[in-house]
Amino acid sequence: MAEAIVRDIEYTGRNGTVTIVGLFDIHYGARACAEDALAETVERIRTTPDCLWFGGGDMGEFIIPGDKRYQAQGVARIHKPEVQAEPTTSMIDGIVKALWPIRTQCLGIMRGNHERTIARTGGVAPARRIAEWLGTVYLGEQAWIALNFKRANSTSTQRFVLWAQHGVSTRTKNAETAMAALARTREHFDYDLGWAGHVHFLDAKVKTPLELSNERPPKLRQRPVFLAIGGCFRKDHPIGYDDYADQMTPREPSMLGCAAAIITPDKRRIKAEQWTFWG
Repeated sequence: MAEAIVRDIEYTGRNGTVTIVGLFDIHYGARACAEDALAETVERIRTTPDCLWFGGGDMGEFIIPGDKRYQAQGVARIHKPEVQAEPTTSMIDGIVKALWPIRTQCLGIMRGNHERTIARTGGVAPARRIAEWLGTVYLGEQAWIALNFKRANSTSTQRFVLWAQHGVSTRTKNAETAMAALARTREHFDYDLGWAGHVHFLDAKVKTPLELSNERPPKLRQRPVFLAIGGCFRKDHPIGYDDYADQMTPREPSMLGCAAAIITPDKRRIKAEQWTFWG
């Protein structure tokens, strides 16, 4: 399901910037969740001026008894002990607590494939519940956000369209393949900022296609397009666990962290950043 919302954002000065961060694939509740990296990211978002974020899906591990993946990949042993008794409720509580310091900066929460499975079989919709408890909106599995920027004490306005989908490809073997799949979505969707996750890679870049202006005579203008594969907060290849999926399929290791877009609305500029963590 796709959801569309509008956000009005005020910024200061002709060189003022607004930072947009996508948090994908946190997988809270798994022993392999890098909670230290997540806490650092939350603090960076909280202290960055004019910074907003959205949740890109798979916020929790959400693999419970009855799910075919529970025994098949040893997931029963991969969950943290404190979430094993009531995994769905505990994971929702945990992710809300982790993101609580930045709740007022949230654009919305998307649903990933892990939340989708619980919503269909577990009697609760985790992404909707997380959004409700954080006091924000539910964005579905494909999100459209119209970011309407207005400069303070001015009539200057700019509109940037953010499009995000939890996954645009299967678990590919490298970031380049995932980025190529994301880039192809612009054949169908017209956006200024595009995000995807699911594959647990991290990559972000800005392409600058040319377009004709509405001036007379027209001029060639660069229109920046931000593309990001959203990273993750779940470590690959945890030591001491048999049959873990990432050990069975040779692929590029995940990169812990997330992608950020630094927007200068007045100049219609976008800068791509990768907020990375090690460990």
